[in-house]
Amino acid sequence: MLRLIFRQIIPSLAVLALAFSAGPALSAPADDSEDDLIQAVLQPTGHLNIANNSIDLGELSQGASVEVRFPFVVDGDGPVKILGINQDCGCLSSSLRPGQFLTPGTKDFIRVTLDTKSFAGSIDKTILVMTDEPKSDRLHRLRIKAKIRQMVAISPPLVRFDWTKGDKVSETIVTVRRLAQQTLNIEKVDFNRDNLDVDVEPVQDGWRIRIRWKGDVPVQPFQEMIRITAAAPYGNLQIPVLGHVNNAHH
Repeated sequence: MLRLIFRQIIPSLAVLALAFSAGPALSAPADDSEDDLIQAVLQPTGHLNIANNSIDLGELSQGASVEVRFPFVVDGDGPVKILGINQDCGCLSSSLRPGQFLTPGTKDFIRVTLDTKSFAGSIDKTILVMTDEPKSDRLHRLRIKAKIRQMVAISPPLVRFDWTKGDKVSETIVTVRRLAQQTLNIEKVDFNRDNLDVDVEPVQDGWRIRIRWKGDVPVQPFQEMIRITAAAPYGNLQIPVLGHVNNAHH
């Protein structure tokens, strides 16, 4: 009986579409059978039910990488398709992927990883998940709050060189000072040895980092990054190095 009703409805819908269309008619692919069309109309869509879409992590140490779990269940008789993921910043990553199908009855977690190394103080980050659910239900907002406790003070936090060929090569001192009680131990320093010389020496409550621009590069803007690996609980630290090499004076 249901199949007979759809056989009567589908031709009528096609006539209405042609009548109201302002442009040329779009024909269905040749391999789309009547059974395929009926199945598409009857295909149920599930519902992504997230138990708690806002999580407050409390206080975290700067540099920590934390996995946050949002429990969910797929209700209904059909699957839910993930259409897109939109993240606040590169500090967030999600276990969901666009194009992924969540089958009916699935009980699992949406796993979101938060990288805190670039933050201090209170943060409020969001991931938007778009699905193929009905319009009123298709956008899911996952919210993560935390207070990031700064572990070190880097002064200055950014090094800038504006060097002219023929001048004395520039040099800058950066101080990395611990704010926590634990001893700050630097295990490794990575940098571009073609452009930079970096020396590290311990001082009271921290380290002194001497950064020297080599200067033997073409005239151009440049951007480098000094990456410091420190023992727990400090984790990874970064010092950006920016600037410009100018032509020699005439």
